[in-house]
Amino acid sequence: MIVPKPGKVIQLFFFVLAIGLTLSWQSPGVTHAEKTSDAKLDELNAQLINAAAVNDFHGVTAAIEKGANPNTMDPEGTTPLMFAALKGDRDLAQFLINHGANMNARDVFGATAIMHAAWSGQKDMARFLLEQGADVNLRSTQEMSRVQHRGVTALIAACMHGDMDMVRLLVGGGAKLDKQDSEGKTALMYAVRGGYTDVALYLISQGADLEIQDQYGRTSLIVATMHGNKDAVRLLLLAGADVYAEDVANLTAKTHASALRQDDIHRMLKNYQDGLESRRARF
Repeated sequence: MIVPKPGKVIQLFFFVLAIGLTLSWQSPGVTHAEKTSDAKLDELNAQLINAAAVNDFHGVTAAIEKGANPNTMDPEGTTPLMFAALKGDRDLAQFLINHGANMNARDVFGATAIMHAAWSGQKDMARFLLEQGADVNLRSTQEMSRVQHRGVTALIAACMHGDMDMVRLLVGGGAKLDKQDSEGKTALMYAVRGGYTDVALYLISQGADLEIQDQYGRTSLIVATMHGNKDAVRLLLLAGADVYAEDVANLTAKTHASALRQDDIHRMLKNYQDGLESRRARF
């Protein structure tokens, strides 16, 4: 075995030490550069969000071209594309999508760009997002000031406002009629709850299920009854809704009408039920 001379060992020791000092001297400079780069990106992202929030197309394009992230978010998770959807700015939305914006990104409430377009009544924007391939059947995850329910789809949001044009557009774009929110309510339930009979009629004509029950066991007929919407009750009866359906408390629509003193609706339900029983008796 060859043993190095003591002088060689000392030289080798100082050589390794010098390399280590050189590397340690260089490391802070690299970290500082990275921090500077991150700070610059944060600044660009902030500029992008601020520009999108006020519909500043020039500001958005400038920030993107300098390297801002098109999917950056504000503290509530709102992306530049969501701001464009709320404002109905199709040109801005197209620019963002062309530069990598995620159409199905979610904010802190679980809402997407097409949901924002739907409950803002931005029909042209909703159509554009559908054409671009946005998922129309995603559900929100949290309540928000604009829509105080969880699990809401774009279609449910449109039905909450009775926006017939938006409802037609979304259904034509593939929205599922019977998706339920976190309480088990469907688009049809919200339509009859709000008294939007034209919307309810359209949903029924497209095949909406009349007998789905929410978490309380209430059908669309029971919901319409509880909210005193006589025309919606009449429509559901004509469509063949089950007048005998019971909720989790074993109460029918007629029982609710009686308890809530909805006299006209109670009379309508009783006459309909009597007519059914009379026909059954004859056969």
